[in-house]
Amino acid sequence: PPRRFLTMVRALRIVVAALVGHGAAGVLLTKTSARASEVAGDLPASMAKADEVTGHMKGMVDTYVAKYDEEVTKFDEADAGMQKVIDATDDAQGKQRAIDEKLRLKDEHDQKLSGIASFIRTLDTAVQAMRRGDKAWMDKYPDLKAKVTKIFEAYPV
Repeated sequence: PPRRFLTMVRALRIVVAALVGHGAAGVLLTKTSARASEVAGDLPASMAKADEVTGHMKGMVDTYVAKYDEEVTKFDEADAGMQKVIDATDDAQGKQRAIDEKLRLKDEHDQKLSGIASFIRTLDTAVQAMRRGDKAWMDKYPDLKAKVTKIFEAYPV
């Protein structure tokens, strides 16, 4: 158990550092307390605490997956709008400015999605470090796992 405890402490340090970096600690922890109690169930006290932490982290992953999806939707709408502007512009200089703006927005979008994917990966790594065995913790949550896998494929390490 001392080794497991040290692993949990390291994992929590990673998560806290990431939360502070994203300025999201208070908001996410309050949103995730209900999910944490759902995961804890009727386990021995030590396992229940680890599962409670896992529940909080799962809630955080859920929140960041939702942020990712929201950013994709927002960008798709903005991109379609920019394309309409490009198509409607007759003069070459105006069209070039609109194309440049569209490319700038695409770059910002990719950077934002990459940051979200990186944070989800950090949370995933931290939760996996706290879990016993080789089984991935997300196997219990197939819908979440499918979404996270898609994100990780789009933004590999």
